[in-house]
Amino acid sequence: MSLRAKVSGAGARRLSLYLTTFLTQLGTGVAIPILPELQDQFGVSIAAVSLVTALWGLARLAVDLPLAGFTARVSTGKMLLAGAGLLGAGALVSALASSFEVLLVGRIVSGAGAAVLAITNTLALLALSTPANKGRVLGIYQVALQGGASLSPVVAGVASLLFGWRAAFLVAGLGALAGLAVLALAGPSRERDAGPPEPPEEAPRQVRASPIWLDVLLANVATFVLFFMTGGIFSNVMPLFGDRLGLDAAGIGLVLSIATGLRVLVSVVGSVISDRTGRHPVVLAGFALTLVPLLLFPFVDSVVAFAALAWLMSIGRVGNTMPIAMLSDRVPEEHHGRWISRNRFIADLALFIGPVVLGVAVDEAGFGAAFYLGALLVVGVLVLMLVEWRAHRRAGQAPA
Repeated sequence: MSLRAKVSGAGARRLSLYLTTFLTQLGTGVAIPILPELQDQFGVSIAAVSLVTALWGLARLAVDLPLAGFTARVSTGKMLLAGAGLLGAGALVSALASSFEVLLVGRIVSGAGAAVLAITNTLALLALSTPANKGRVLGIYQVALQGGASLSPVVAGVASLLFGWRAAFLVAGLGALAGLAVLALAGPSRERDAGPPEPPEEAPRQVRASPIWLDVLLANVATFVLFFMTGGIFSNVMPLFGDRLGLDAAGIGLVLSIATGLRVLVSVVGSVISDRTGRHPVVLAGFALTLVPLLLFPFVDSVVAFAALAWLMSIGRVGNTMPIAMLSDRVPEEHHGRWISRNRFIADLALFIGPVVLGVAVDEAGFGAAFYLGALLVVGVLVLMLVEWRAHRRAGQAPA
């Protein structure tokens, strides 16, 4: 049996997608540790050098929604190859840039490729899953996603230290090239033709009697709040708050690294549990756990309490993959591309505006205002979940 034939099954195909995700995610954070070097190299201001990361995010936003039309006409295999190709090409342009403007062009191209990969990988994995294993599939995907993204700044930083800042972008290029190799080895995507080899399993707990529009609304609102927390609280407010408490950069990094590890671990656990108990209880538990530290952070005055609440908040991400699973449970498969693209746009929008909104809140009213604003958003999700649950229960009790 040829090597390609060995990797043609649904399980192995999923494995190839996980590996591709991990390898290409190594390029997502390469610019973070070298921003000071880029500022010195090109003689630009702090505001200007921030465009290196901002334009990456804006490129993702610009691509998210239009991509829905392509997913309906182009196979996931070709889309994945295009995404990895764009990511690699953009990284190469940035690595070889002779001017700051050219470097920014490379970042835009890479950001577009990252958007294509994020949406298409999700669609491909959903097509290779069943209602009974979807949570587990998405949970493992999160491990690959977060694992690559977490290592990205570290690998890029070491490469920059040894070989200069251009080597950081070459890390992203090599990751994209390796991802292309994995995709080529796996062969054309055939998940829609062959389907997963596992017999379809019943998953009655995923069937909701509430209106579809209400579940779709809940999934998208939950997505916005989760990514608003990631971009605003985890990535910006918490590091600044830790600094105010006297933590140095190493201490902040340690606390947040453990928090990231916990977030990945519990998202896998929550995904597996959701296949057995349903998505909604996991989402409810996650947001309820998240609310507690948000309400307590304003009263924290010690490093120990800060670390404990940061880790508790990460455990609250037990429902991290649930919004996508909830969408795919309720939306017909032929509309997955459209709704996953919209959901990705909402996520990227939240990542972009979260730091801005909460940064303004801290400047104007202190850290407490930022944490309470986050808590208010979490309460909104919990209220919407209550509305959905009541609609589900009423529809289930209505006479046939």
